[in-house]
Amino acid sequence: MSQREAARHFGISRDSVRMVLAISIPPDYQRSAPIRRPKLVGFTGNIDQWLSEDREQPRKQRHTAKRIFERLRGELGLAGGYTIIKDYLREHGRHEHVQVLRLFESYEMEEVHAAIRAALQMGTISFDAVKHRVLCRIERRPPRLDLDVYPYLPMAKVATTSPASYLCLTAGASI
Repeated sequence: MSQREAARHFGISRDSVRMVLAISIPPDYQRSAPIRRPKLVGFTGNIDQWLSEDREQPRKQRHTAKRIFERLRGELGLAGGYTIIKDYLREHGRHEHVQVLRLFESYEMEEVHAAIRAALQMGTISFDAVKHRVLCRIERRPPRLDLDVYPYLPMAKVATTSPASYLCLTAGASI
C-alpha cells in the first residue's frame, strides 16, 4: 500500500502517514506537569500516618479507601471527593510495591540451585515454587508447598528429544 493510499484509507494527511512510518514505536504519553490535588493538600500527612500505622495491623483491620475518606471528611473536614483519595492511595500503593520488590532482587546462586533441586524432587518446577523454596531456606523455616493446595504448578517432566525433532522444528515440517 502506498503512502497516498494509506492516507486516503485512514483519512489522514500524507504528512501524518510519513511521520508515522518514520517512527517505529510511537512515543508514550508524558505529563507536562505533575498531578495537583489542591483539595488534598494538608491531608496527605494524615493519610500516610494512618497507612504506616496500619502496617502492623492485621489485614482486615487496615484502613480502606472508603474508611480513610470517611475519617477525613468527618474528623478533618475534607471538601474533596472520594476519587482523589482512591487516586492518591493507588499511587502510594505502587510506590510501596516497588520498594518491596527491591528487597528481593538477588539471591545467592547456591540457594537458588538448592531450591531448584528441591522443587524438582517434589516433581514440580515454576518460578513460584523456586522462590518459595529460596525464601524458606533464607528464613530457615519449613516449606509449605503442597501440590494438592497449588494444583496450578507445572509438573516437571524430563525427556530427551531426538536431533531430528529439532531439525523438523527449524524446517517447519512435521515428523
